[in-house]
Amino acid sequence: MKSLQDTQQLLPDELMPEIAKQAEVHLLDLSHRVLANIITLRDFQLFQAVPSTSFIENLMKGECPALQAFEDINNIELFWVVWSILQEQKPDRRAKVIKHFLQVALCFKQLRNLNSFCNVI
Repeated sequence: MKSLQDTQQLLPDELMPEIAKQAEVHLLDLSHRVLANIITLRDFQLFQAVPSTSFIENLMKGECPALQAFEDINNIELFWVVWSILQEQKPDRRAKVIKHFLQVALCFKQLRNLNSFCNVI
């Protein structure tokens, strides 16, 4: 472990681009099951924080931070799917990303995470 007072560089500058390239993770590198599980757990934590009466109260007043956070994460998921597909320039890569998202959607359905399922489909 490096001391805070030590100013010696740990890695030479020549290695930095190679290390940065190795640190990149592409969507297709991730397991669709693990991805679906992580997103479902995050969604459940946000959903659990929403009081049951806030749905009705939100219709009247429009103010519930927990409900707004849950709505925001659903919008983020939806736009992330679209962005991930459109980011790929080649049709064969886009097809692979779409296939990967369909596998993730199937996992969402098995986990009964219908919000995320609809966001992906």
